[in-house]
Amino acid sequence: MQFNTFVNTVALVLFVAGAHAKVPSGIYSIINKVQSSEGKNRTITFNGERKTVTVSLDDRTISKQKTQSISPADKRGDQCAWGGNVVTVLPAHNYVWTITQNEGEETYTIQDGGETVYWGLGSTDVETEVTIGGKTETGEQSWYFVPA
Repeated sequence: MQFNTFVNTVALVLFVAGAHAKVPSGIYSIINKVQSSEGKNRTITFNGERKTVTVSLDDRTISKQKTQSISPADKRGDQCAWGGNVVTVLPAHNYVWTITQNEGEETYTIQDGGETVYWGLGSTDVETEVTIGGKTETGEQSWYFVPA
């Protein structure tokens, strides 16, 4: 799923301060660092308002994989939000996320505004929900921002 500066046009506010490296404005696919069990890239996919955000095989031709400031590129009035322990899409309401470049890497983490929890994946399957949880030491909480 491509994002106009992040999650399928899910107006996710890019918060960068101090040592946080900013993702330049643009349209991106957000790809998880850990590949699927078949060795393929898994990209954040927005499945519509009030639906859980998942990952699917990378296909840069579909707008559901594009975002603007963590807003879906095709529905800028929506934002990525917390939905229990998963990322979901809701109407815009000041949902704030912190995007930080991992030291010495080309990947980023996506955290809540207070930097207490992370976006991640619990398995290497496709159609896996993007979860929100505590820090782990594995790559499923790291994301590439690939220009569309």
